Amino acid sequence: MKRTVLSFLLLLFPFVRTWAAEPVMDSDLFQVCRVSASGTVQTGRYANAERTEQKALTIVQEQFGPVHPSVVPVLNDLATIQRYMGQYREAEKNYRWGLAIRQQKLGPADPQVAESLAYLAGLYTDLADYDEALLDYEQALSIRERTTGKTSLEVANILRDMGNLLTLMNRGSEATTALKRCLSIQEKAWGPEDLRLVETLELSARAAQTNGKGDQAEAFLKRALALLQKNLTPDRLEIADSMQKLADLYRSEGFSDKSKELYLKVAMLRDKLTGTDLYMMQPNLYGAALADLALGRLKESKGLFDRILKFRKELYGADHPKVALCLEDMAFLYEKEGKKEKALETLKEAKGILEKVLDPDHPAILRLQKKLDSISRPEKG
Repeated sequence: MKRTVLSFLLLLFPFVRTWAAEPVMDSDLFQVCRVSASGTVQTGRYANAERTEQKALTIVQEQFGPVHPSVVPVLNDLATIQRYMGQYREAEKNYRWGLAIRQQKLGPADPQVAESLAYLAGLYTDLADYDEALLDYEQALSIRERTTGKTSLEVANILRDMGNLLTLMNRGSEATTALKRCLSIQEKAWGPEDLRLVETLELSARAAQTNGKGDQAEAFLKRALALLQKNLTPDRLEIADSMQKLADLYRSEGFSDKSKELYLKVAMLRDKLTGTDLYMMQPNLYGAALADLALGRLKESKGLFDRILKFRKELYGADHPKVALCLEDMAFLYEKEGKKEKALETLKEAKGILEKVLDPDHPAILRLQKKLDSISRPEKG
């Protein structure tokens, strides 16, 4: 569930788009609520956004009734906010409500039904209900291919998300096929040098690595980095983030010298931007903390993780999955420092948070339990 800045903005985009595409309503208060909710989401004030979106939902239901198609964009945006907040079951209820309205009023093969199915599939991906997510994506893809054409960008978007899902399912070959088709559509629509290709290239790299194709993964990441370097100034943190992904690949493939060289470049770039508004963006801080951890700069990494943890608790609440993920990485840091008991305590706290919102067999919970078992195991004398 860790996300880059780019993927966060792509997740936010449907929220803004559905608001902008709606017909103008008579109620000034409705418009105020929608604009206010959009603004508060972009600044990370999710609880405020949820409250104003609930007001908008009440208004639109009073004007059109609870099962009118005009209700659905508001339901989708409300559910998306709840997804950000880790309120997955509430989000599922609202996404499904919107899907049922569209299926009943517009028919099962309408493009807007495909949109609702894609929302649900994204949620089920977060919940690791991968089979259900894949089924929803496949239905959405079939509808989009019939209604918008097999080479439309709407089809490409679904293929991109399906590729990510198939990678998570360890079906690297199928993921590569979906992402290859997605990339082909995007290149024809945008051109081969467009920055919007970066996310698909990075997802393609993950799929290739899952499929045991480290050389292909390297080629995708190098192309993504080259696009960023060509289109952005050298001091942009997007470039540092891309370098770090390549460094992570080298480290996982056993190329420690290449990995260390890139991590050092990343650290130098981040250090130059310390204190700037761009640097203070939370995802970039997280990348810096991980880079310091990989380089063995434990004191620097600990300082950043402390700031990130405080930020996430203030933004999302103390029981949000993003807090748990931060705690998981901090536990690894404590283990590196030789603080075994502190690592165990931190992992248990992280696991307790995730158990409140995720199913017991979710990969994140199983991963934490595996780490707990590993650290708890007596050392061989």
